[in-house]
Amino acid sequence: MAERSSTDLVTGLTVLRPETVLDVIIETYAPSRLDVLGTDRDVNVEVRVSRLPGLVFGKVSFGTDVRVTALPPSWYVLWLASEGSLDVISGRSTHVVSGSRGVILCPHEPTYFENWAPETELLTVRIDAELLERQLVQMLGRPIADPVKFHPEFDLSNGNSAALGRALEMLRIELTQADGIAQNRRGAALLTDVVTTSLVLSQPSNFSDLIHGPVRSCPVGPLRDAQTLIEDDPLAFTTVGDLAERVHSSVRSLEVCFRKHLDTTPMAYLRQVRLDRVRSDLQVADPATHTVARIANKWGFKHLGRFASFYRDSFGEFPAETLKSVCR
Repeated sequence: MAERSSTDLVTGLTVLRPETVLDVIIETYAPSRLDVLGTDRDVNVEVRVSRLPGLVFGKVSFGTDVRVTALPPSWYVLWLASEGSLDVISGRSTHVVSGSRGVILCPHEPTYFENWAPETELLTVRIDAELLERQLVQMLGRPIADPVKFHPEFDLSNGNSAALGRALEMLRIELTQADGIAQNRRGAALLTDVVTTSLVLSQPSNFSDLIHGPVRSCPVGPLRDAQTLIEDDPLAFTTVGDLAERVHSSVRSLEVCFRKHLDTTPMAYLRQVRLDRVRSDLQVADPATHTVARIANKWGFKHLGRFASFYRDSFGEFPAETLKSVCR
């Protein structure tokens, strides 16, 4: 069965009639109440949504001042304004979303949005709660009894949130590129993992002390098991969390172990194994019937530009040179 592209689930909408605006908001986001505070003739709703496994990236603008009342979400939701500003009210707290300053809302918190500047474009990133908490369990290597509660405000210009900002920028770029990794199911899952991991590591929460506390030394057993699993099937894993779960280790502990004993990371080790398999195939392939792209895709490399760079760093030549220069 062919992989389903994330762009199969992308929706672009422009709505001009005020009476249809609420229907679009409910369908795209959540059951809500909408009050138009500006004039109806200025309402010009634009919505863009991209769906990845466990993550939904959206943009919405109204063209005028509105107030939106939303039922408590079942997702973790990040809110940013790429243009303009608005107020996000949750509980008794009011947060201004503007520029690099954003808000993250946890599941089951009723929310209100108001004071929309006319030019405001709101960016939203919704993350499946079960996926995020599973990610945390993989990091800690232990089950958690309580849901994750994040500090609501973040500033992407702040050093602690810079990693989250880079992850969100990567997400935005890959969603807009025709050859972006978001167009592949594995690549889309990897993007979700990058954003979720960056959020958990950078945003203060009730688990921050455990996340950033000392890491116990990793025994050699899980390291050897991880190497064996990678060598046996380098296409079986897309994230370090998947690998850590298979060898019954926490993500941090496994990363420490790879650093200590192999001077690398689990994902870098996995990439090198895949590169070695590509090189082996290129050395016996017939240039008349095989292409670099075909062999690279076989081993999980979807972005050919990055693949070629990794390949040259590892072997001192471009993959096309290997394919053409081998004596047969």
